[in-house]
Amino acid sequence: MSKIALTPNASGSGTFTIAAPNSDTDRTLTLPDEAGTVLTSASDVGVTDFDMWRVTSNQSGDLSPISSGWERVDTDNYALYGSGVSQSSGVFTFPSTGFWFLMATFNQQINGSDSRYGDNFIDITTDNSSWSNAAYCSFGITQNSGGTTSNTGSCNFIFRVTDTSLCKARLAVSVEDNITETTGDTNGNGTAITFIRLRGL
Repeated sequence: MSKIALTPNASGSGTFTIAAPNSDTDRTLTLPDEAGTVLTSASDVGVTDFDMWRVTSNQSGDLSPISSGWERVDTDNYALYGSGVSQSSGVFTFPSTGFWFLMATFNQQINGSDSRYGDNFIDITTDNSSWSNAAYCSFGITQNSGGTTSNTGSCNFIFRVTDTSLCKARLAVSVEDNITETTGDTNGNGTAITFIRLRGL
């Protein structure tokens, strides 16, 4: 017969109490046959924050970064979870350290008969000064008649945020010329970015 042993720590002075809930039903908690550490609701593991921002208006040409027209998503029953990232002139600041998943979508369009191409970037900095292209997606749009033709792309990156004052993110666009528009919409996500904190450091 296997046994259950409770081992106190001689260096500590606190008392840990195992308390039963107010219940009339018998319950069994089965321990796994492996070593490990029990996680609780206070453990810094699992999704603790997610946030979503989008561009609300069309903007032309190179954008490094996309600095204007940002809003936190506020339609279709979206709800912020956690503290949320903050934004200033297109630069996003994280509320806490940890491993953050960043997913960006970009929508470009041209009007009239033409062909254009370009690149979209998730830029990150770890010193609040020098920026690098952490992820990118390229696009090409060809149009043979009048009207508007669009293209959508996406890219993602897992960012290890070690210092919230130094580690930041932004979106950037490099296009062939100013005929290309990066589109935005206040009622739906066209060009947008999602932030999900996966766990602590």
